[in-house]
Amino acid sequence: MGVDGSNDSLQLLDHFGSLYTMEDYRTNGYQVYFNSSWMANSRLTLHSSLLYNWSQAELELVDMPHVTEEVEEQLHHQDFTFEEMHTYSDLKYHYVNVQLGFDYQLTPRIAWMFNMDYSHLTADEEYVFGDEDGSMFITRTGVKIDF
Repeated sequence: MGVDGSNDSLQLLDHFGSLYTMEDYRTNGYQVYFNSSWMANSRLTLHSSLLYNWSQAELELVDMPHVTEEVEEQLHHQDFTFEEMHTYSDLKYHYVNVQLGFDYQLTPRIAWMFNMDYSHLTADEEYVFGDEDGSMFITRTGVKIDF
C-alpha cells in the first residue's frame, strides 16, 4: 500500500528537507594543561598535573519557514513550531582536574605507585540528562613492574 493509502506500492516518500532552513552550530572550547615531575631522590619521583577546560556550544536561533499548509496533507500529525529548538543543544561547562602522586622505586624494576585525582564539573546549562554538576575524588595505588 502506498503512502497516501492507494494501492500504488512504488510511490516514493516525500522529502521535506528542502522546505526548511539550516542553521549554524557554534562551538568554542579552551583548554589549559600543566604537568610537573620531580625526582626527589634516586628512589622517589613526585608528579602533578592541572587541567582546566571551558567549553560552550549553541545553535543559532532557528528561523523556520511556516510550511504547515504545504505539508498538512502528508504530515497532518506534525506540529511545526520551533520556538525553543535552538536552546536544546546549548552547552556551557567548566571542568577542572588535579592529579598528585608519586612512584617509589623498591628495586630497579619494581616501584610502588600512589595517585590522587580530583575532578569537578560545573555545567551552566542543563543538557540532555539534566543538571550534570559534580565532583569526584579517586585514589589509586599499586605495584608497577618493568619487564
